[in-house]
Amino acid sequence: MERTLPEYELYGKKFLVDVEMLELRQKDNEEYTISFLAMEDHGTHYRIDYNINDAFNVDIPPLKVLDPEGMSAKYGCSIDEMKDKTDFEIMVDQQALHNRLLGALPQIDLYGDTFYVDWRLKELRAKDDFAAVPLNLKAMEMNSDGTAYICLYHIPTKSEYQLDVAATKLPKDVVFLEIPYELKLDPVGVAREHGLKDTTFLRRFPIQKELKARVTLLSQTALPKIIENNRKKLQQAELPRKGRKIR
Repeated sequence: MERTLPEYELYGKKFLVDVEMLELRQKDNEEYTISFLAMEDHGTHYRIDYNINDAFNVDIPPLKVLDPEGMSAKYGCSIDEMKDKTDFEIMVDQQALHNRLLGALPQIDLYGDTFYVDWRLKELRAKDDFAAVPLNLKAMEMNSDGTAYICLYHIPTKSEYQLDVAATKLPKDVVFLEIPYELKLDPVGVAREHGLKDTTFLRRFPIQKELKARVTLLSQTALPKIIENNRKKLQQAELPRKGRKIR
């Protein structure tokens, strides 16, 4: 069952407190929303300019006060543990942030292999195999909704596999990977790239403890059909051509 969202009244208007979406949503007009990500975070409260009754610099209680149950469920922190923390400290793993600010690169699991995420160079480097060619994120395509980099991954060499477009059989020891896009890979690195504060994106994209690429076997992709079409084309090209009879 869906949980009934708590409500917060702002100048006579009732808003639903949605921790999952990090927004206040007007109860009688749910198309009108106020994102917590657009608010100034002052730790003990949020501050916004609210355009009703000429109100300005309106203070909003933290989410841990507005919806402690929702915050506890989303971020895996007990209500007692939240008491002495700000929303930011609840949302963002502080040890992981500390390590990142000291220079530790994020790590991601690619089919059981651990790679360092170096967003400055736009590459993934195998942690335990210095001979492996880094995966070049700049050269990778993205999936249809722009949420992941996609590539073929050669397991033995821990490197990207380039498939011949005319291939007539599936390559061995190769899988299809979907790698999370940059704001999930390294939100701190992306902020630095754009000259922003290191913590700019962290409320929306907290540092993840266990980054992992999605793995799909080639047999479950569209490649078998492409391979089959290539085989048919090859067979047709090899058929003897019928010529005119010589009298």
